[in-house]
Amino acid sequence: MELSVSVEGGHLWADNTRGNGPALVLLHPGWGDSSIWLPVLERLPPHYRVVRYDSGGAGTAIGLALAAPARVRGMLLPPGVPDYLWPPDDTYFQAV
Repeated sequence: MELSVSVEGGHLWADNTRGNGPALVLLHPGWGDSSIWLPVLERLPPHYRVVRYDSGGAGTAIGLALAAPARVRGMLLPPGVPDYLWPPDDTYFQAV
């Protein structure tokens, strides 16, 4: 189910889909959007509830895990790739 959530200064796009099992919240780093998770979505078992949205949040999730570890069952953080050579036509590279 796609949602548009009102936030200060605009709207936040969110996607809450799939099964009724444990929730997997997919957060993207710094800049970009939740489309980085599209290749992952098709590989996840269908029983998971998957939530993703377009306002980053990985740093906030780390803060939550450190402040209230009992509220976080687990966390998988995608690492940055130092010295990655962005293709010149990449839209994210152009925006930065």
